[in-house]
Amino acid sequence: MSRVGARIAELGFGQKHVTPGGGEVELLVGGWIEGPVGPGLSIRVRVLSPDGRAVGGCSCPVSHRGGGSFHASLRLSGAPLWWLSGLGEPALHAVEIALEGPDGKRLDSVTRRVGLRTLECEPRGDGARSLVCNGVRVFARGAEWGGGAAAVPELAVAAAADACFNALRLAPGSPVPPETFFDACDAAGIAVLGAAGLGSDDGSSWDGSSGGASAESGAAAPAEMMLHPCLPDHPLAEPDDETGFETARSVVSWAAPETLEEDVPGALGALNGLEMTSRTALRGGPPALAAAVLADWPMPKSPAGWVWLSQLAQASELRRRVASARATFSSLEGSGPLPSACESGSAPTGVFWSPLQSARAGADASSLDSAGRWKALHYVAARMFAPEAVFALPGAGGAAPRAVRVVDRAGVGRATEFSWRLTAMDGETLAAGSSPVSPGFVGAGELPLPDPTPFFVRRGREDLALWLALRDADGCVVSRDCALFVPPRALRLQNPDLSVDVSALEESDADRGGEQVFRVSVSASAPAFGVFLETPGLPALFEDSFLGLDPDETVEIHVATLRRVSESEFRAALRVRSLFDL
Repeated sequence: MSRVGARIAELGFGQKHVTPGGGEVELLVGGWIEGPVGPGLSIRVRVLSPDGRAVGGCSCPVSHRGGGSFHASLRLSGAPLWWLSGLGEPALHAVEIALEGPDGKRLDSVTRRVGLRTLECEPRGDGARSLVCNGVRVFARGAEWGGGAAAVPELAVAAAADACFNALRLAPGSPVPPETFFDACDAAGIAVLGAAGLGSDDGSSWDGSSGGASAESGAAAPAEMMLHPCLPDHPLAEPDDETGFETARSVVSWAAPETLEEDVPGALGALNGLEMTSRTALRGGPPALAAAVLADWPMPKSPAGWVWLSQLAQASELRRRVASARATFSSLEGSGPLPSACESGSAPTGVFWSPLQSARAGADASSLDSAGRWKALHYVAARMFAPEAVFALPGAGGAAPRAVRVVDRAGVGRATEFSWRLTAMDGETLAAGSSPVSPGFVGAGELPLPDPTPFFVRRGREDLALWLALRDADGCVVSRDCALFVPPRALRLQNPDLSVDVSALEESDADRGGEQVFRVSVSASAPAFGVFLETPGLPALFEDSFLGLDPDETVEIHVATLRRVSESEFRAALRVRSLFDL
């Protein structure tokens, strides 16, 4: 019987773990052969580790009496696991499947990337769900996947990875994302939640109940989606509700001024006009957003000031919610309960916002605007979502603030020292201290802080800022945060006299694929809040922005311009400002 044209048509993978997080893994490979099938056909499977080493293999016959099906099983011992971002490397193994004839000649072959892991949305006794990877329960941190990210999903996922996301939610009824989206999440260690509710306007759904996604759309086919380690096990059984996963949909901000100018000509001059009102997701339009900003923040001096203040206000609100939620969540497996860290009754097991990226200019809850520029929220997320972080939390009933250190997993924590400094708004140091911390700590634990009450009487709450920092053995800052004792609008802000120095990195140090990279050093003579960088007219990627600046420290930020410019041209384009300037 001729076997010309026989090929591997369908594939399915499964894995059985003796113990989550380690030990032996049994990898199951099955599928069907399309075309003429006769006796003597066989399948050879070879597994390569991420560094290209062969770590296992096996062969199995093709059942010519069973319609060309095959089922292979091989055991892998000590192979690296796929981990969520922050817990470890998202190791991806290459699985080579070859169809061979009776004479051993290769007739067809395919290669798929597989992550060895267990990934569950595990229910808890209180009705909430937790994200569990390889037996480690983690706080889900990320955003919903918005329509604005669909054009080039790899770039949006890369931005999510840079901000330490470990999960993305697919909104119920949303179109099936393209295959490149899942590939990017696999490589970044980002879980994709909500697959059970996927669908699209044309009737296609992720489970293929109405014919599946069309090839023309580039969407992932159901069978292909099941291969991705970023999808939790048993996604069809995943609950549709959001119990335990807190989604922030009411906190919004305007897009960057350049985005408004590019997408909505003249919008900066008409922030309260009908055009902007129709583009604002917040009920009440720009007036309501402006009122929300002014409730805690000073009156801006320009239309652009309104834009940047809205971003600072949005980031500040999410900072508060993430800090209290992460501290409470991590304490459940850490050094002791922190019951007052979460303001609501039951602590959320994850925080998301909606969506990740906007599809248009205007005010919405996204952290990337329609041009792909990072908003203040995305920069703050990179600090608040880090696997090891320090948070300033308000004390219960107006008591002194608390400092909480969070470490997601053993071996992640790098900090060896915690330091604090209480300063006045003119930059004077009123008190300072430090204490060692354990590098092997896991969970959430309080750190020693001074009682600032005597300074409330002597200087007033509006004249104080408390700076917190975690440092590694070399003295480098691992995480920083700042506690204020009054809303920003009540601060006795002083001119921080920002000092900015610029130097171009050598190409050997830059390593950014041909982009020109500059090192920007920023220092201040007085506390500076919401320090942000921009280069109007010069597209650039900023390592950090919208940060608080302790007057005792100099912060270095790398900036990569998307086209090569001289150092003098970059200096001329760079603007560094703070809340004082808005």
